[in-house]
Amino acid sequence: MRSEKMSSRGGTRYCLTHVASMLYKNTRNQMPGQAHISEAVEQTIKRDGEKLVAVNAELKALHTGYLKYKELLGERALLEERLQVNVAVMGEHASLETGTLVENLVATEGLTLIDDVDEDRKAVPLWKIIREIIKHTEKIRIVDLETQLVLYGFEVTRQAIESAIRTHRPVFRESKRGREKFVSLK
Repeated sequence: MRSEKMSSRGGTRYCLTHVASMLYKNTRNQMPGQAHISEAVEQTIKRDGEKLVAVNAELKALHTGYLKYKELLGERALLEERLQVNVAVMGEHASLETGTLVENLVATEGLTLIDDVDEDRKAVPLWKIIREIIKHTEKIRIVDLETQLVLYGFEVTRQAIESAIRTHRPVFRESKRGREKFVSLK
């Protein structure tokens, strides 16, 4: 009797609509309720909480290593800069042993130097070259500093030296003894 009703009311379309309606009515009670959702959310909270504790423990373990890594990167940058400046200071006056060491550092440690000594020297500011020379003396007269720079092959004037020292006052300390001017590091 039911199939007669279905076929008389519009055929296949009515039949499919009726089946869909019946399925909806039968599954409506099976939809997850608040209790089911609450339980799932609580399980997610518990799982994420445990995962967060593990992640924080791992981060804490890695933090010390990361701080050491950052410290070593800074130290490496300072060493590379000092090597570049000292290579520029020595230029062609470096001993064979020092030249071999620098070549090995370039090849194995990735030290960046310009192939041409003159270009390498031009890339380093005068005040850094002065700083490296003064590091090896307590203080030096400006006249002697100029002489040292000329002996190392730099074409500088006394005015250029004094200008570099004045421009970088936080690095250098000037003093006078009579008519002689001395420069040292702060």
